Parts: sequence; C-alpha cells; structure tokens
Amino acid sequence: MRFIDFASTLSAFDARMTLAPRVQQELVAFLDVRLKIAKRARTRASSVVGRLGNALSGEHPDYLRLTASELQDVLHLLGVEADDIVDQHTLFDLRVDVAEEAFLKIRDHTSAK
Repeated sequence: MRFIDFASTLSAFDARMTLAPRVQQELVAFLDVRLKIAKRARTRASSVVGRLGNALSGEHPDYLRLTASELQDVLHLLGVEADDIVDQHTLFDLRVDVAEEAFLKIRDHTSAK
C-alpha cells in the first residue's frame, strides 16, 4: 500500500512541476538540451538505423515535443500570448527553428544582465 501512495505522490508532484512556469535560466537550459537532442536526431536521420532509433525514442529532427506549460513559456518569449488557445493536458510539437529563435532571444537577454 505504501508503494501506491508513493507513486501517486510522485505523479501529483510531476503534474505540478510540469505546469509550473520556468524562470529564464531554467528555460535557457531546457531549450538548450532539447535543441541538442533535436540536432542529434537530425544527424541520426541520415541512416536507416538512425531513423529507427529516432522512431523508437520518439525524437524528431524537425520538432520538439512540449507540454502545454512549456509551449506557453516559449511562446511568451516570442511575444505570443497563448493562454486561451493551449489545452493544459495536450502535448504539442514546436518547430525547431521557432525554438531556436526563442532560445537565442532568451540567451542573449539573460547574458546581457
């Protein structure tokens, strides 16, 4: 019974952390990692084995899979208010070029401070 309580506690914690807004430094690190993953997926996509690996891992060379909260944070950086159009329980695919634009914008803004 303790395991079930622990698992539900972790699940609730995960749900709260996913919905929490990120500070700028966290968003820079998050986008940096996700863009590096997409870059590696793009490199692997040149071979059949690499494409199979991408399919099995769920990685896509042209899109980042984001939760609604993550998407709202990225779009907010670009000056787009998406609070009313984003369903909190849906995963979204964001083009890598849009994510790179947001990453460069916030990285430059953070490093200027």
